[in-house]
Amino acid sequence: MESAEDLIFRLTDRQKRNQRIWAGVLAGSTVVLVVFGILEDRLVLGWVLLMAAVITLLGSYLCFSNTRGFTECTAGGLRARTQFGRLVTCQWREVTDVRVDVSYGRGTVSRLVQVTLGGQRRVKLAVPNSTISGDADFAASARQIIGYWQTVAAAGAPDRPA
Repeated sequence: MESAEDLIFRLTDRQKRNQRIWAGVLAGSTVVLVVFGILEDRLVLGWVLLMAAVITLLGSYLCFSNTRGFTECTAGGLRARTQFGRLVTCQWREVTDVRVDVSYGRGTVSRLVQVTLGGQRRVKLAVPNSTISGDADFAASARQIIGYWQTVAAAGAPDRPA
């Protein structure tokens, strides 16, 4: 049974559906690019199309992976699915930093919550994600996660936040 103090972030059904649609569109684009890349007579253009297919395949994977994303902050620690679909479970005493990671793309800005474990390993959480949920919802969720971690760290993990 969850305590009222636990934080749980998941995508809404609509957000999941949108991510699946994007995954399908990108997967379809991958198939088209592969076919044209194989059929292309000019070697250089064929390779360019095949490299574009690899990029769209990666985008499709990331979109599909986002549908399984979640973040749970409990007194015992953090449990989350990363941006690339890996499940991470750790106790709060292993977390040395929690911050917002900003990535700039072609005319877009993407924000994720990044957790540093043991001072070395950095993990980008799939949820919350500004690209999927919007900047205002992301900012509020990120503040909650960072505040939760700061409260637990100040109280001396693994005690429950005050």
